[in-house]
Amino acid sequence: SSCKVGDDETPPWVLTARRIRLDFNTNEGLAEGAVLRFQDVPILALPVLSFPVTDDRKSGWLPPSVDLSTTNGLVVAVPYYWNIAPNYDATLTPTISLKRGAGLDSEFRYLQPRLSGEAALAWLPQDQLAGRDRWAARWDHRGQLGSDMDIDGHLLRVSDDAYWNDGLRGASNLTPRLLGSQARAQQRRSLRLGLIGPVDQWLYASAQTWQVLQSSDSSGTITAPYRRMPQVGARWAGLGSELEWSLQAEANRFEHEDPTLPRGSRAHLLGALAWRLGDGGWQLTPRLRFNAAAYDMDQALSDGRRRASRFIPTVSLDSSWTFDRPLTLFGRALTQTLEPRLLYVQTPWREQSALPNFDSAALDFNATTVFHDAAFSGVDRVADTQGVTAGLTTRFIDAGSGVELGRLGLAQRYLLRDQRITGDGVPLTQRFSDVLLLGSTSAIARWSLGSTVQYNPEISRVTRSTGTVTYSPGPFRTVHASYSFQRDASEQYALGWQWPVLGRGAPLSLPAGAAAQANTALRATGGHSGGGGAGSCEGTLYTVGRVDYSKRERRVSGALAGFEYDAGCWIGRVVAERRSTGASAATSRLMLQLELVGLSRLALGSNPLSALKDNIPGYRLLRERGSASGPSSTSVGDGGSAGP
Repeated sequence: SSCKVGDDETPPWVLTARRIRLDFNTNEGLAEGAVLRFQDVPILALPVLSFPVTDDRKSGWLPPSVDLSTTNGLVVAVPYYWNIAPNYDATLTPTISLKRGAGLDSEFRYLQPRLSGEAALAWLPQDQLAGRDRWAARWDHRGQLGSDMDIDGHLLRVSDDAYWNDGLRGASNLTPRLLGSQARAQQRRSLRLGLIGPVDQWLYASAQTWQVLQSSDSSGTITAPYRRMPQVGARWAGLGSELEWSLQAEANRFEHEDPTLPRGSRAHLLGALAWRLGDGGWQLTPRLRFNAAAYDMDQALSDGRRRASRFIPTVSLDSSWTFDRPLTLFGRALTQTLEPRLLYVQTPWREQSALPNFDSAALDFNATTVFHDAAFSGVDRVADTQGVTAGLTTRFIDAGSGVELGRLGLAQRYLLRDQRITGDGVPLTQRFSDVLLLGSTSAIARWSLGSTVQYNPEISRVTRSTGTVTYSPGPFRTVHASYSFQRDASEQYALGWQWPVLGRGAPLSLPAGAAAQANTALRATGGHSGGGGAGSCEGTLYTVGRVDYSKRERRVSGALAGFEYDAGCWIGRVVAERRSTGASAATSRLMLQLELVGLSRLALGSNPLSALKDNIPGYRLLRERGSASGPSSTSVGDGGSAGP
């Protein structure tokens, strides 16, 4: 055990065996009659347990996991780690689900001097609930060709539309219903072109496709993005002391799974030339941009043509100033700035209604995009604009440390003429845009506050607003509340926290290198030694969680809540999660984890750490791992493992 206890105390966890044999030449230890006890209760017993006796990896069985959820019931997984070579390894994980049957997860990792990657397959040969085979495949590759070309690839595919909703293994993704795959090669070089001077050049080629997991509810149907099969292009950029320029030439072939949508090819040329004038106190930047595109369509456009082209220039003038003055507030020396900004943009109208729209969408109106000289993302749509955007920001900066303690700002756009090209096709005739108001402060110790408000002067009402409040008096003590509102669309409240509720109020720590003292028998179940954990086991109980509430729907749209207990030489976690998968559907799961510091994390259920880090702002691990994980120059990952 790695726990330090008194003479009359029993270690909270201990690994015992009748006989232990150590062979440092083969990096193998054999424990006969091995028993792992927690609080004097046997939780793992094997007649023969094999474990590494050095920091090198070793093939063998890893700690089992038990998952409990409403969609899959009880799922038991027992991974086997295979140390193939110093730069190759694999993990094979047989699984059994009481609801769905037996399956197999596999992962292979490779590492070479100029390339690396992972490939994984989750296979459920006969889903007892769905009555068919289910699978998820993933591949990630990174590499270099020569000294200046990068290549990478990403693949993610699943067997059917319901895979995300059923919570099956192997398909974790930030957008669970939109699975993207891409292969890309890019070369970057620095050139010197005579009078032009230094130029950065990018040459690239890629192919991109999507799998959309549709819902059985027609209201939840998603329109898939276009596939780029292929995309080939080049970009050049020059940066001088005052003159900046860029040029991009690109060709795309657009395909779509929906036969009713237009398909075809597009070649476009984007250019920009800017002249930056001024110093730290003021800046004036005239800019000229152009967007040229030519189309070759498989079907005739609405005007009967199959080939079309257009050229649209944009002229803008961006100016900004910075004024500052010393200020004393509440006995504190500050510097207050006043930063006005004025942007003029003019883009002529060009007929675009008959042209296809492969990749453009109207930009959201917010504090960042209000000073853009374009109203659309992508290439296919360019808004006709003649307008002025004005903004004013003031900041309060601590005169001694230079830390920004707060800021206030507002911005508004004024159109000099109607905008005919819009995202919804309805001309924009409102001369004055919504007013954007924003503010943030961290001047109050332990508190940080931020808010944005979008106010419509024509209807005299707020159309959108957000607000956040964070209270964090110290490590592992955070409460975060947020509010978001969009008129006629949504109104959401969220509350997240990590807070000690019982005990000393801070996690225990272990002096550097202490865990290494137990790195022989203590690695018998395959985990790394922890970064801490010695000392007495008077612990701290933390509560963690997040709740999202939709006022418009009058329901909790998502919830995560649980407890963490840091006892010094072991950590326990119990976390429950409920996730909405539709207007009236949700899935629930229970996650438990027992971490024996210095030995392993035994995940009894889905590992809750990723869920806590992804959902709770400011969440911190109670204890970082003591050893590095993942590929290195000589190995492919965690692999220190054991097997009978």
